[in-house]
Parts: sequence; C-alpha cells; structure tokens
Amino acid sequence: TNDAIRTQCGLYCALLSNILFVSFNFVSAILYKSNWFGVFAIYYGLIGAMRFLILHYMHSIKIGEDPIAELRRSRLCSYLLLTINFVLSNVVFMMAVQHNGFKYNGMFIYGIAIATFTMIVIDIIDLVKNRNHECSLIAVTKAIKMTSAMFSVLFLETALLAQLGFNLSEKVQSLIIILTGIVISAVVVFMSLYIIIQTRKAIEKQQYLFSTTRHLTIKSSEVGD
Repeated sequence: TNDAIRTQCGLYCALLSNILFVSFNFVSAILYKSNWFGVFAIYYGLIGAMRFLILHYMHSIKIGEDPIAELRRSRLCSYLLLTINFVLSNVVFMMAVQHNGFKYNGMFIYGIAIATFTMIVIDIIDLVKNRNHECSLIAVTKAIKMTSAMFSVLFLETALLAQLGFNLSEKVQSLIIILTGIVISAVVVFMSLYIIIQTRKAIEKQQYLFSTTRHLTIKSSEVGD
C-alpha cells in the first residue's frame, strides 16, 4: 500500500541518520571518555534497532501476509520502546544534576525551536490518525517517530534554559527538566503499553479465528467422507 511504501522510505532515511549518530557518539564516547556521548550512542542504537526490525520484516514478509507474525514484531518493538525510559532517566540526570546539555549559536536556536515544535505537532497529528492503523507496524513506526520528537523537545529545552536563562535559578531549571522528563517517560510508557495490549488482543483474535476455521474445515471433511 501507499502507507507502507511511504513508511519504508521514511524508515530508510531515519535508519541511515541513526547509524551516523550512533557512530559519531560511540567514537566520541571512546575518544573523550564521556558518559554523555555513551548514553546517546545507546539511545540512537535502540531507536535504530527498532527501525531495522520493522524494515527487515517488511522486506522478509509482505504486509498483511502473516498477521500474527506482524503483530508479534510490533509487540517486540513496543517492548524495546519501553527500554528507552532507562536512557531517558540517564539523560535527565546528566542535564538536571550534572548540567550537561546542548547549546546553539546566536539566532540558530530560534530556527531549531520552530523546526522542533513544527515536527512535534505533525507527529502528534500523525500518531493520532494512525493509532488504530490496520498495519500495526506502521502504528509502531509513528510511536518511534513521536519518541524521537519528544527527545528533541527535551534537548531544545536545555539549550533554551542554558542560553536564555529566563532569570531562573539552577534549581528551578533542573526541576523543569525533570518534570519534562517525567512527562516524556509517561507518554512513552502509555504508547508502548497501548500497542502491546492492542497487539496481544489482536493476536488472540487471530489465533481464535485460525483455530475455528481449522476446526470447521476438519468437520466438513469428516462429513464429506
């Protein structure tokens, strides 16, 4: 379908950028002996792994050909999405306690802010529209994209606080970062659990339909004999 083709194209581009970010952060972590870069290497690695699993499935099996396998792959990716919270907790700790973060030069920060908020609005609309998509893998892809956008908002927030300050004390800035992290974590958990529950129900339904159809086929063959 058109949705599947668009999703694949988007996944290829996103996976390529993930590979580049993982490589950069991994090398930087080793060269500078930095936990900051190490955490981001893990983050981009997890996001990339989920996208790879979805792409691998789309290449191996045609969408809709094996509904149960498709649902299981979606559920696996949702479980992986849950692990992002461990990375998020480390990122928030480094930002709020160790005061690590991102900085952008001059007016560049405003361009980043506009792009980030535009991206998050588009991703929210896209996620809501596709939350019950007939292809569960597409729904998972939207959830992954939404997670990346929320992380971008967190990074932007630290940059705005660091550069503009808004006359806030370090304690207040740290509290804002922690609260943002809690909100992002809650959204990620909600999206992941929603997909896990929906896929579990769908798998049980597919298995019931399969067993019922098989039972009726056996009965009809016995009657024919």
